[in-house]
Amino acid sequence: MKKLVALILSLALVCLSLSSCRQNEEPQTPTGNGPSKFFTGEYLPATASLIDGAGAETDAAAAVNNAGMSGMDAPNHLHDNDLAHMVVSDPGAQTPYFLFKLEQVQPIGELYLWNLCAEGYENAGLRAVQIFYSTDGESYTELQGEGYPYILAKGDTSGQASASNLEGGEPIDFGGVAARYIKIMPQGGAGEGNFGTLDNGETRYGLAEARFFRFKTHPDTAGTVLPSAVLYQQTAVSLNPYAVANNSGMSGAWSAQDTHSNRKADMYLSTKASGDIVFDLDGTYPLGEMAVWNYNDPAALDCGVRNVEISYSVDGSAWTQLKNGDSTIFEFAQADGSEALAATNLVGGGTVNFGGAQARYVKLTVPAADGTWGGGKFGVSEVRFFCGSGWAVEPSRDWTGLFSNQSGWLAADGIYTVHLNGADTVGAATAESKTIFNFSDTATGTVDFSTLQIQRDGFVNHSMAFLTGNIPDPKNIQFITQKDSGGNILTDSIWLQDAVKVDDRYYVSGFKFNSNWSADRMDLTSFPIDEATGFPDLNAPRRLQGVPMMVREGSQEVIMGMAVLDNTEASGVPNPDGYIYIYGYLGRPGSKRLVVARTTADNIARAGRWEYYTGSEWKTGIENANSLDATISRAEVSSEVSITPIQTGQFAGKYMLVYTDYCQSEYLHFALSDTPYGPFEDITRMYHCPEVDQLSAKGNEGVYTYNAKAHPHLSRPGELLISYNCNSTKDYDARVYDYHPRFVTMFEIA
Repeated sequence: MKKLVALILSLALVCLSLSSCRQNEEPQTPTGNGPSKFFTGEYLPATASLIDGAGAETDAAAAVNNAGMSGMDAPNHLHDNDLAHMVVSDPGAQTPYFLFKLEQVQPIGELYLWNLCAEGYENAGLRAVQIFYSTDGESYTELQGEGYPYILAKGDTSGQASASNLEGGEPIDFGGVAARYIKIMPQGGAGEGNFGTLDNGETRYGLAEARFFRFKTHPDTAGTVLPSAVLYQQTAVSLNPYAVANNSGMSGAWSAQDTHSNRKADMYLSTKASGDIVFDLDGTYPLGEMAVWNYNDPAALDCGVRNVEISYSVDGSAWTQLKNGDSTIFEFAQADGSEALAATNLVGGGTVNFGGAQARYVKLTVPAADGTWGGGKFGVSEVRFFCGSGWAVEPSRDWTGLFSNQSGWLAADGIYTVHLNGADTVGAATAESKTIFNFSDTATGTVDFSTLQIQRDGFVNHSMAFLTGNIPDPKNIQFITQKDSGGNILTDSIWLQDAVKVDDRYYVSGFKFNSNWSADRMDLTSFPIDEATGFPDLNAPRRLQGVPMMVREGSQEVIMGMAVLDNTEASGVPNPDGYIYIYGYLGRPGSKRLVVARTTADNIARAGRWEYYTGSEWKTGIENANSLDATISRAEVSSEVSITPIQTGQFAGKYMLVYTDYCQSEYLHFALSDTPYGPFEDITRMYHCPEVDQLSAKGNEGVYTYNAKAHPHLSRPGELLISYNCNSTKDYDARVYDYHPRFVTMFEIA
């Protein structure tokens, strides 16, 4: 599945385009904004027990172990109707309740529930419930959020059950409360706490699946961005390591005006007087302010941090130190031990000001000298971050979840999308839209997500998927992994590239590769659009083999087709010029540079007539692109990219190149141009892909990410949906469920 792996001969730092940080002479008091109504938080693993009215406890792992689910760790997966993949109480047992235990105290956002959905058992699904939460498993508080009192919807026995949740379909919103233990308790007997007795008269209670997600605000109006994780360097942790960013002890979930308790259990305390705390913001954001509630244990107020250095980073490796005037030291005020501590922030008042710097990671360094108010250990109660204005990039886990499958299509790279209804502009897709996905190397088989055992039953060199609508609903996507008679859809070992719809045909390029993962020839294939389905008829390809989309001289080559931009009126772009632009790369050892050709719709299948930009003029023939003068960006691009006209926001009127630098990289970049043919400048590192670190920490070595690109028509208005691939050089079969595309969204914060 790995392909076109360029030797990375050097790693050059690119311009981060970070805003210069303002000085802190004008303290700000951010208020933050409330949580978004769409899902962004991380999946929180949990264990589950079923406890009957007499206190007897039964393991209920099937309610949380992904068994029976169509995929892992997202809210938009489907559940089958096999009772063996669900949990149901024994007949005659006293009314039971479910007890869930998270790995640690977390700020909980939403709970998605799949009610009991086995045929003949749907009446045993929970109905009227009370929900309680606790940090310690002893003292519980009843949840009374939006939708209270909680009435759950009945389970769907179709075998493709979406999360049933509350009667109106909404998940249960915890609003960011800190908790580790959650009880879901049916209220009343048959017909009240559940949907009635079974056909045999038994009264039972059960669930199919429960998934918890971490609370995370979506800072669309300069609001709160909450850390998703706290990483510690050079620090031995002794008490509640995550309490500094989990809302424990806070009066609210997101505001700088919230107060903190003086309970020691709600705070972080190190075992040393110096060290680092690193916050992962789970996305790249333009940081505005940081509010701090210092260590508030009345018996140890001197352990609060005092003189602290602060730095920030996009990738967690290259750090920029934040300045406080001419100093690198920020002096934090001491807490007072009160039961409702307001943010202490800096001595003299005011918060730390980042001035809009783009960052994913923030590091607080407590030095050995004067790092605390005199204590031999350093501690902090809570830290919160607030955005400035600018662009942000955060995970789109619902789209990622669409490609995390339990059976059939398991993983692939090379993801491209084309809107078959016309406009391929940002936000163009509707509920009736037809989208085709192109993939390259594709693994098929089954995964038992309860054990993570994999049975791979096939591997093809390309596949496709048909999606109806504009949301990542697994019910509306069909994966096509081979032709009807078996084998690759296009017979040969072809890696598909970008595509375009012209009139009533769908054109897709690809190259036949050899054992060195190099192109032997370039093909251009078209399919008629089936009027009945709105999708290409894959049984009626028209293939052109060996088209002039490649030229090679010694160690230098040009390969076209890595991206397509339809800039004609038919595509709905804001400034059509009548051309379809086809992008490629000029490849040299350790280098790939962007080149471009153009053609009209009536010549799309006549590659020999395409015009190539030489750097100053357009000339017919691919040989005109075989020169550094023809490259249209100094960026070292990946083998697959995208170019998108931007219609709104600070980049309105620009064309945005999205790519992963040097083919394989943990970094996503964008660059901007005034025209579709460059030059693409203002190169900016926008996002650090966490999978390499995350999967390596789980023992999955050899992981790499690559080939980022945008999918404008599937994006929400004002946003840009971006995918990238994940793969590994080791233990591919054992970890194939990790190697599906990942998605992030770029958006602006006012």
